Amino acid sequence: MNGDNRVTEDSTARRQRLGRYLRKLRDDAGLTQEAVAERLGCGQAKVNKIETTLCSITLEQLAVLIDMYEVTPDEAANLRMLVEQDLENGPPRMQGNAYTVLTDLELEATEIRCWHCSRLPGPLKSERYALKQHRPGITDSKVTDVLRRRKARMRVLTMPDPPRYRAMLDESSLYRLPGGCTPENVYDQVTYLLGLIKAHPRLELRILTFAAPALYVDPDFQLLMFDNPELPDFAYVEDSGGPRMRKKKSELARFHEHWAALDAAALGVSATTEFLASLIS
Repeated sequence: MNGDNRVTEDSTARRQRLGRYLRKLRDDAGLTQEAVAERLGCGQAKVNKIETTLCSITLEQLAVLIDMYEVTPDEAANLRMLVEQDLENGPPRMQGNAYTVLTDLELEATEIRCWHCSRLPGPLKSERYALKQHRPGITDSKVTDVLRRRKARMRVLTMPDPPRYRAMLDESSLYRLPGGCTPENVYDQVTYLLGLIKAHPRLELRILTFAAPALYVDPDFQLLMFDNPELPDFAYVEDSGGPRMRKKKSELARFHEHWAALDAAALGVSATTEFLASLIS
């Protein structure tokens, strides 16, 4: 086994030990992942990822857990040591399920460019939209989980100093709604989008109308760009084949080229706001 593999193995084992440690402390404190997530200001899925070693934890987040779990000074010192080692030499963060990587890293992006043809990205879905995706027969516990995950995804807009979030939507996204293109569903989603535009200056929303002079459109994709040299830019693609990541420079260049073509054909920001308002007037 070469040296690089040895380091990866040791760092992975250390993170597994940290995750088991944190899960035991939470269980001993009689707390749920949901309760911990609320204090951390994230979704339950994030807490689960920390405890199952899919992502790291910051020292600031650890300080909150130390307080919640009422750990001893010796335990606190051991936890800080493990987290500091993990942050310095943890497993690569670009591993794992593509959707997990997306949700783990989008809050650290400098800019996000997303194109959606017949649906909406998670942060732009109204509560009604998100719930209707799971109807009929959704249980109360599922409702709670859906709303918690929706709140967690929205942090990309609501967190302090959020990424620049540039969303381009095909006009069909406004009509192909869960539950059908009813006046009530259109009014709910469009009103919600207009509220987001007004509330979040880092959000840039554009509409590619049916009449736009676009030669073709790709399936949905998201481009995430980072200032951190340890986090390379990547594209996230999701279709019936499942979520995938694209990291090669040649692949990213094609996504950026197509984004530029769509950008040139879409309505401007002000025209998009007017267009949306016209749908519910």
